[in-house]
Amino acid sequence: MMEWEQQEALNERRPLSPLQRMLIVNVQRAATWAARHWLFIINGFWGLLLFGSLLPPTLMALGLEGPGKVTYAIYSFTCHQLPERSYFLFGPQGVVTTYGKEEVVAAGADDSNLLTLRQYVGSPEMGWKLGFSDRMVSMYGGAFLAGILFWLGSRRGRMKPIPIVLMLLMIAPMALDGTSHMISEISTLGFRESNAWAMPLFGAQSPEFYAGTEFGSLNSILRLVTGLLFGTGMMLFAYPLIGYSFDDLSAEAEETLARNQARMAAMKAGQ
Repeated sequence: MMEWEQQEALNERRPLSPLQRMLIVNVQRAATWAARHWLFIINGFWGLLLFGSLLPPTLMALGLEGPGKVTYAIYSFTCHQLPERSYFLFGPQGVVTTYGKEEVVAAGADDSNLLTLRQYVGSPEMGWKLGFSDRMVSMYGGAFLAGILFWLGSRRGRMKPIPIVLMLLMIAPMALDGTSHMISEISTLGFRESNAWAMPLFGAQSPEFYAGTEFGSLNSILRLVTGLLFGTGMMLFAYPLIGYSFDDLSAEAEETLARNQARMAAMKAGQ
């Protein structure tokens, strides 16, 4: 039995005041709206996270250091925030800039360990890093894009989830890339720093392409592509399943709301 059905059963045994009924109807109206607009709510959350990552560097560039550090701290719970894997805004080299590890260390980052390295947020000379790393930007960007694609597709009819095999194939690259980086760093083997394993695949390239982390390097491309595949694949599988549940929930909520609104109207007419 749904929550509002339990409330209705209780109402049959215990009369409610007009104020209580009005409160219940307003809550049910809000629940009905949420059930109808669940995609807007969920995708809006992804969009808020994605575009909200622009807030920390913007605050720092405006000289609002306190609020900027607070927003960096909030985002730190969702991302490693390593500066050599992040986009920097408002730097002298352009609107968006990326740096290698050597450059951020030379600018003042402490590379004693990953915890101290991630604390470097930038400077007026370097610009200020986003709240998310580059992979997280592409991952949440992919989730946000999937919401738009699902909305467009749903206008033509009910969409089905992508096949689970396809979904697994889309999320596996990020798991492999991220895990290999972690193993490389923890074990100090360094095979993801040189990326010598990739040379037979991509042939003769500059050393910066294989070992660098700046935009356009192999590491940067892999983070961008794998994050985008993960976010898009996961949500194109999940959104249709979520939609099935909310379609039923929305129908039940609308029926219950209509009954309670009719009762409210009858009570007012009888006064």
